[in-house]
Amino acid sequence: MISPTNHRADGQTSATVFANVVSYGTGGADAATYHQWVLGLTLTGSNHYRVGEARWTAKAGDIILVRPHAVIQWRVPRAVDEWKTVYAVFHPRPHWLEWLNSFEFQSGSLRLSLQEPLQSRMRHGLLAVARVYHSNWRHRDDYALLALERVLLALYTHVAEQRAALDARVQTALEVLHARFAERWTLRTLADHLRISQSHLSHLFRAALGVTPMQYLERVRLEQAGKLLRFGSLPINQIARDCGYADAEYFAIRFKRATGQTPRDFRRAASTPPP
Repeated sequence: MISPTNHRADGQTSATVFANVVSYGTGGADAATYHQWVLGLTLTGSNHYRVGEARWTAKAGDIILVRPHAVIQWRVPRAVDEWKTVYAVFHPRPHWLEWLNSFEFQSGSLRLSLQEPLQSRMRHGLLAVARVYHSNWRHRDDYALLALERVLLALYTHVAEQRAALDARVQTALEVLHARFAERWTLRTLADHLRISQSHLSHLFRAALGVTPMQYLERVRLEQAGKLLRFGSLPINQIARDCGYADAEYFAIRFKRATGQTPRDFRRAASTPPP
């Protein structure tokens, strides 16, 4: 989709934002590790994505958001004549981090199927980012970032409103799992804590989030582990314990399955500056 080294149309390299519209025919494929955030929207056609253990098919109107240092693989299905996407690669402004970190990622990635009118708003917004980026305007990076900020704020607001509408029991479960992710939870102990049946809790989670409670818990644990690897210097076996894994080897297996990298390789990639 894009090169990890983001070049401007004028040959200069931007460490802040890069945006483009591209299309690929049947069978087009690529894989890369990106050092910055990636936000993309499928305009036409469809595309198979894989980020760690997360796999999905992005159709027209679907948006993806991927954390830095994730390994992204994609392929255009044979039944699709053309896949067209608009995307932005960016280093976030500091106040964006609250929005970005509020999203629920799986293997460092997020996919949302957008409905109107938000779908059109995201499409026009990202196309505007690409147009400004490739313009001859002075301070075009600043204008592109302003356009991108509007897109991200609208997406954050949409997700926050959806989350506010969650079943109160699911919301309580999320709060518990985020606050106490290192504890040895099982479906039974979580259901007992919420005073509902295991089957009903699983049904509520799948209806609201598309995953089981234990799958969600592992997302939280691995996201926290990624933060500790990226920004800290704790030994990997201690990170495993702090994130709820009694066995560091099992933690490494689950982390690699989710991200495509071992904890050691992930930490090394996170500490390597972009080219």
